Amino acid sequence: MKFFFALGACLYFANVGFAATPLSLNLAQSLADTKAKLSAGGQADIMMIGDSLEFNVMPYFQQDMHAQYGDAGAGYQGFSVWSGAGEDPGWTRGLINGDVDPHMSLDGLWSSTNVATSASFLQEDESSQLQYVAQPGGGSFTYDVYGTPHNVSTASTTVQLKSVTITGRPDWATNPYWISTAGTGTVTILGQENVTTNSGVRIDRTANGGWGVANFLQRDQTFDLQMKLVNPDLVTVWLGQNDQSYSRSDYGQKLTALLARIRTNVPNAEVVFIGTYDQGSPNLHQLVDAMADVAQTNDVGFINLFDTAGSAKFMNDMGYLADGIHFSQTGSAYMGDLLYQTFLTDGANLTPEPSCLSVLAIISIGLTSRIRKRSAV
Repeated sequence: MKFFFALGACLYFANVGFAATPLSLNLAQSLADTKAKLSAGGQADIMMIGDSLEFNVMPYFQQDMHAQYGDAGAGYQGFSVWSGAGEDPGWTRGLINGDVDPHMSLDGLWSSTNVATSASFLQEDESSQLQYVAQPGGGSFTYDVYGTPHNVSTASTTVQLKSVTITGRPDWATNPYWISTAGTGTVTILGQENVTTNSGVRIDRTANGGWGVANFLQRDQTFDLQMKLVNPDLVTVWLGQNDQSYSRSDYGQKLTALLARIRTNVPNAEVVFIGTYDQGSPNLHQLVDAMADVAQTNDVGFINLFDTAGSAKFMNDMGYLADGIHFSQTGSAYMGDLLYQTFLTDGANLTPEPSCLSVLAIISIGLTSRIRKRSAV
């Protein structure tokens, strides 16, 4: 009796209320080109736009994707003291868990100076493309590879994004390279794209703590220039946790504007929206609905984590949350694997409320045990 009551309850909640939101949309068509590249033994670049939730999950998703398809590089790495850079005094920088004017770069992690100073940067692959801004009033910097200086001018009549390739360093994994500025004008370093010559996946983590859709909409032109330079095959957008002041319609308008910006910069890239998980807030589901609205209208992909990753109670009971919002290590691994399986199956793995499925499994085990006992008697 308990089994059938629980089954009825789960089916009810799976089909009433929140279940009106699709579990996924357009995934097969929105992942087809990226998968075709990988199946043919090529390289595919995935740019993951998001907040701190995506920031923590990405390494696990990346690990799974590299194991499946190959490692084409660690992808984008912002130039900051939080992401592999060390800076002497004199640098102005973007912040983690913040977004300071002039709102530069893909993820708000950049550093700039107009004085003579130095900084170091640790690569995540043997080869990296250091991205810097050339602009009016620019100066110059020197980067050193085993005692060989390379001079770079950052002066230009217009704002441009340029890059230099740093390679040929056998101990790249343990020793950073150094950048020295002349103090003759502005030097702005945005980050580096870590690459390999291998076939497989390269994933750009373009996320920052506390960010929402407005942070990405207010990025300056360096965001557009970097996106064009990286030229991703697939762009994912996982936002919502920090956007709870929006109504469904207002959020849809903001997401539509962000989608337009992405498509303007990389018109051939596939796009997938990721509706955030159920953290327990009553305001979140309407934002996930807004994502589904925009995905449906614009024929882009959509993944509904809210109704498929588990309820807030399930996430807490499983130990997947470290503080009620952010994922624990096991939670990050769980969510990374869920996204990986969703990529592999075009969303066929997504089912409503894993907490319900867990309850049914427990009850069915108990029911089976009773039947066996009665049979033994």
